[in-house]
Amino acid sequence: MRILLLTRDEEDGLTPALRAAVPEDQVLLPVSRTRAELRELLPSVDVVVGAWNDELTLGAGEAELTPHLRLVQQPGVGTNWIDVDAWARVGVPVANTPGVNAASVAEWAVVAAASVSRSMVWADVKMREGGWRSGRS
Repeated sequence: MRILLLTRDEEDGLTPALRAAVPEDQVLLPVSRTRAELRELLPSVDVVVGAWNDELTLGAGEAELTPHLRLVQQPGVGTNWIDVDAWARVGVPVANTPGVNAASVAEWAVVAAASVSRSMVWADVKMREGGWRSGRS
C-alpha cells in the first residue's frame, strides 16, 4: 500500500500505528509541493492523506487521475479543500476526523470569553504601549 501525504511532514499525517504498519518507502511526501507534482504522484498511490490548508487541493481533475485509489483521508475536521462530490463520482470515499478539535475549540471559547469579559486584550495592548497605569504616582 502506497500512501501520499499532503501534510508538510510525515509526523503530521501518520499515527504511530500506521507508521509501524507501512514501510517507509511506501510513504510519499511531495517535494516541490506543486499541482504538477501532485498530479504526477496520484496515479501510483492507494491512499491520500490531505493537507491542513489549501496548498494542495484535491479537485475533480485530481480525482480523474486515480485509477486504484482506495481512500482520501483528511486529517482535520473539514473537507474544504477536497471536492467530495468529484471523488464520490469516481468511487473513492473521503473521510475526515470529526470532533478531533472539540477540546481545543472549547478551550479557546473559554479563554476568549474570559479575555473579553476582563478586557485582557485591551489591557495587554495598553501595557505594551506603556500606557498601563498602576494607580501609584
